[in-house]
Amino acid sequence: MTEISMSTARHIEIVWPDLGITVTAELDGRNPELADALWDSLPYQSLQGHALVAGQHLYHHVPIPSLLHLHASEKIADRRDAPDGTVFCSGLQHLGIKYGTLTEPMPAAPVGRIREEDIAALKEAGGAVWDAVYSTKKQILVEVRKAGTTGGHTIPELTATNADAQALIHDVFTETDRYWLTAPPELADLHEGLIPSGAGTLDTVLPTLLFVNGETRPLGYA
Repeated sequence: MTEISMSTARHIEIVWPDLGITVTAELDGRNPELADALWDSLPYQSLQGHALVAGQHLYHHVPIPSLLHLHASEKIADRRDAPDGTVFCSGLQHLGIKYGTLTEPMPAAPVGRIREEDIAALKEAGGAVWDAVYSTKKQILVEVRKAGTTGGHTIPELTATNADAQALIHDVFTETDRYWLTAPPELADLHEGLIPSGAGTLDTVLPTLLFVNGETRPLGYA
């Protein structure tokens, strides 16, 4: 781990307002380019997710396009071995936090760690998010901000010199901004079993949900 002085340490707060839980992480000098990109993007809000297969891992999408092309200078060979509370940035535009046992071996790029006194609160948040994802389906928002600030939310709009490219970028930005924190009505209806097209053989819903997920997930990553 890169040593940095406390005077230059940067701290972020990760807040789940609906849960009444706030934890603080220190950007500890690892992967400085990734950490800088995260720091410069703050504050933002996102829909909190939870790993469905890999174990006790929180992740959410971050509005940081540069994560797609920035390279990590330091990686943990197997994130299962990382201490609980390790914070990661990934090329899938994710901020991830390990809060317990993981089962999926994967290299990962750490940028910091939740302070020790907040680990219990982190585990409480992890359990509550899992309950929402698996059982209640309640949408849980997360806010990431510089420690000691009031927070907020912004999404960057990239620019291009070509007019046609700029128009396309603006359209993508507008739709992204509109639905970053709120599900598109047609997707929300789909999860309620309302499918005007009639898709779903013999009125089944789950196969249609799986099909739509299979299309939208790679589209989102792309």
